[in-house]
Amino acid sequence: EVVESNVNSSGDFITIDKEDSVTLQTIHKSKGLEYPVVILFNSSKMFSYLRENDAINFNSSIGFGVDYFDTENRIKMDSLTKYAIKLSNNKKGYKEELRLLYVALTRAKNKLFITGTISNKEFDDINKTSYTNMLLDCFAEEITEDGLEKENFAIEFVQDVETLSTKTDMVRQYEVLDNDFKYPNQNKFNISFKNSVTGINSEHYQEKGYNLKNVIAKTTQYEVGDKAKMGVEYHSALELLDLTKEYEKNSDFELVDYNKIKLAHEKLSPLVKDAISIKKEAEFMMYVPYSKVVESEIEDKILIQGVVDLIIEKENSIIIVDYKFSQLPANILKEKYAEQLKLYKLAIEQAFKKPVEHMYIYSINTGELV
Repeated sequence: EVVESNVNSSGDFITIDKEDSVTLQTIHKSKGLEYPVVILFNSSKMFSYLRENDAINFNSSIGFGVDYFDTENRIKMDSLTKYAIKLSNNKKGYKEELRLLYVALTRAKNKLFITGTISNKEFDDINKTSYTNMLLDCFAEEITEDGLEKENFAIEFVQDVETLSTKTDMVRQYEVLDNDFKYPNQNKFNISFKNSVTGINSEHYQEKGYNLKNVIAKTTQYEVGDKAKMGVEYHSALELLDLTKEYEKNSDFELVDYNKIKLAHEKLSPLVKDAISIKKEAEFMMYVPYSKVVESEIEDKILIQGVVDLIIEKENSIIIVDYKFSQLPANILKEKYAEQLKLYKLAIEQAFKKPVEHMYIYSINTGELV
C-alpha cells in the first residue's frame, strides 16, 4: 500500500531524501550510487525473460520465430526457429541479469541484506531463474538446513513467517487494540536508528547547557558561508599533506593560509613515527547498544556513522587526530568534542582490534594539539 501510493505516473518511486529515511529505487536507478546499508528485496522473483510467452519472438541474428500449429492433431508448439530464438534470447537475458545483480551487490558501503523465498523443491533442484537461485547455487554444496556462516557473510533460513496479506487484515489488527493502550517500549521509538557522530556530540554538548556565544574568542569572525568553505578547504589541504616527508606545499586552495598548513605538518609529523599505516578522512559505521552512547537502560543497537580525520596505526596501538577549524580556545574544544572522540575511539578499537592510546584535537587556527 505504501509503495503503490508513492509511485508516480512514469513508474518511478517518489522518495524523500532525509538522513533518517529509506530510499526505495530500482536497480537501474541505483547505478553509480552508494549507500551505507542496502537491502535487495524480492530477489526470488523469476527473471522477466523467462516469463515471456509471446506468439512471435524476434532475434536480430536469427529473425522472427512463430508458433507451429499442427491442425491435424490440434497441437500448438514452438517452431524450430522460435525455439532457437528463445535459447539465444535467454542466454542474452541471463547475461543482462548478471550485470544487474553485480550493480545491486556493489551499491552497499558497509552492509548488504538480500531477502527472498525458496521452496523445499526449488532448494533440492536449484535452477538459475532468479537472483536467489543464482546466489544459492554458488554455495549449494556448503549450505545446511540452518544456512551457512562465513567470515564476511551469512545465509539464514526463516520458516513459517506470518504476514498480513491484505489491507483488511491490517485494519482488523488495529481494531483489537484499546484506544488507551500504551505500548510498553514506546521510549525506544524516540531513538533514531541512524545517527551521526557530529549530531550525537552536538546534542550531548547542548544538554550541558553551554552557550557558545559566551566562550568564542573575540578574534576575527567570519561569515557563516565563508567559514564553512574555509573549513572544507583546510581539511582538504590537510588530507593531501604528507606527514612522512619534509613539508612541501602540494595543494593550492584559495582560502587556505599555508603557514597554518606548514605549522600543522610540524605539529603532526612526530605522531606518525613508527606508524605501520596512516588513514585520512576514514569513514566508519558501527552498530552499538544505545546504552554505550548515552546514559540509558536501552540495549537496542543503533547505527552510528562518522569520519575520522587522521588515524595513525602503530604496532600495538592507535592514535586519533580530529581537525577543528574553530575560534574556540583549546580547553573548550577539548570539552566540547569529548563525546565525539569517545565514539571515534569505540569505532576504531572495534575495527582495528587495538587500543586507542592517544586522542588529539588539532586546532587549525591556533596550531594547538590538545
